Formats: sequence, C-alpha cells, structure tokens
Amino acid sequence: MEAAKTAPDADADLGALLAKVRRIKKACAELQARNRELRHELGARDAAIADLKRRVAEQDELRRKARARLERLASQLPG
Repeated sequence: MEAAKTAPDADADLGALLAKVRRIKKACAELQARNRELRHELGARDAAIADLKRRVAEQDELRRKARARLERLASQLPG
C-alpha cells in the first residue's frame, strides 16, 4: 500500500526534475548563443584594432618619409 502512495509523489518529483532539466538546457542554449555572438563581436573588434594599428603604422611611415624629405630640402638651402 505504501508503495502505491509514493508512486504519485515520485511521478511529481520526476516531473519537477524534468522541468528543471528543460529550463537548464534552455538557459544553456541561450548562453551558448550569446557566447557565439560575443565571440563574433570580439573578432570584429580585433579586426578593427588590427586595421587601426596598420593605418597608424602607415601614417608613421608617411611622417618619417616627409620629415626625411624636408631635411633633405632644408640641407639644400643656402645659408
């Protein structure tokens, strides 16, 4: 008799556990999706940073060449 009394309780407990597992799986899937989004954003930022560094290096090189040219021109001036 006692086994018959606990079977509905066990079914209810099992149902509650299954519901909890489903919520956890859903939350995990949402976190994984957000993680993918963040990794994509991070990749885009890394690419933008690399592009900015390349452009800064190009500007530095242009400045160096301009300075060298000005120094050559200045050395050719009389006086």
